Order: sequence, then structure tokens, then C-alpha cells
Amino acid sequence: MSEEKTKDWWIERYIEVLKDKISQLEKEKKKLLIFCYLLVIFVFIPFTLLMFLNISKIGGILYTIVYSDSNENMTEFARNYTQGMYGISAANKLSYWINRNIKYSCSGNLKASEVFRLKRGVCKENAVLLLSFMRSLNEYGVVEIVHNGEHAIAKIYDSKGYYYCDPTLGNPFADSCSNSFECRYDSLCNPLTHRCENKNSMSFCWRPY
Repeated sequence: MSEEKTKDWWIERYIEVLKDKISQLEKEKKKLLIFCYLLVIFVFIPFTLLMFLNISKIGGILYTIVYSDSNENMTEFARNYTQGMYGISAANKLSYWINRNIKYSCSGNLKASEVFRLKRGVCKENAVLLLSFMRSLNEYGVVEIVHNGEHAIAKIYDSKGYYYCDPTLGNPFADSCSNSFECRYDSLCNPLTHRCENKNSMSFCWRPY
């Protein structure tokens, strides 16, 4: 093989190797672009949405979906106990029953049917039990987290908008207040004790407006 042919062969070989490297880089580039697209879709966009949305509300919605269930006994009880009542009146009566009959007990995350059967639960479980009862009356809602994640109440929707019910405490702002706007509509804030006070009221549900 002549010297010129040898040089040509090495140049061709070098070009072939270079083309292979470029081809590999193109494939890696496509993989990297796909990875970046997936990262944006499944990580960046959801994280950005969570930054703009109330994360505690999202948690309440997910909790409602997972733990809100019902059975024939619960449906029959809710309809018989409310005796044709509906809306905020029915919710208030059912909240009163939950407050008086469900023992406050930390027993893990129980579904509504388990809370009803065992007669024990905490604020989230009480709220989801009320929502399951209200579903029997064709009303729907979600668990809403309040007090910076320390308490849970039920938010129920109707033709007028929505209303809140707290079957655990009766008032999510009863522990502390600085003015009467933080209290339920039938309560006032005591400036000395900083508590919402109205001992005569048995209302557990109220509208925020």
C-alpha cells in the first residue's frame, strides 16, 4: 500500500469514527432532552402549582378521597337521624351526634366506616365521617385543614356556596381569637380570655359570610 493510500485510509477511518461519535452524541442529546421534558412536566410544573396553591387544601382533598367511604348502615343512620332535614341543619345535627358519640382517640388513619363502627377518631376522621353522612343526603364537601395544619373541619358545598362544620370542637377558632371576626357568627371574642364564647349555642356549622 502506497503512502498516499495509507494516509487516505486513515483519514477515512478518522471521519467514520468521528461520524459515529457525532451520532452517539445526537442520541444522548435526544435522551437528555426527553429527560428534561419529563422533569418539567412531572416535577417543575406540579411544584410550581403547589407554590401558588394552598398545600394544606390539597392535603385535605386527598385525605377526603382516600378515607371517605360509606355503607348501608351509615346511609340508613344518616337519613333516619336527620328525618328529612337537609343542608346546614342536617349537617349541624349530624355534627352534634359525632361530637357526643365519637370518642377523641388517636388510633391511626381510619376510614369513615371504621370511625362509625369503632366510635373513635380525631378531627380529620370526624370531619370525613360527617362528609360521608352528608353524601347520603346528596351533599358533598372536602376536609379542610386549619390552624396551620393542627386541626381539620368539613367544608360542605350547597346551592348558596359552602359552609363549614366542626364536629370535633364546634368552632375551629374556639381555642384562641383576637377579634370577633375570627369567631363563629353566633359567638363573640372575649378580650380578657381571648376565647370565642357563647355557652347557649349548640351550632356546629356556620357560613363564612
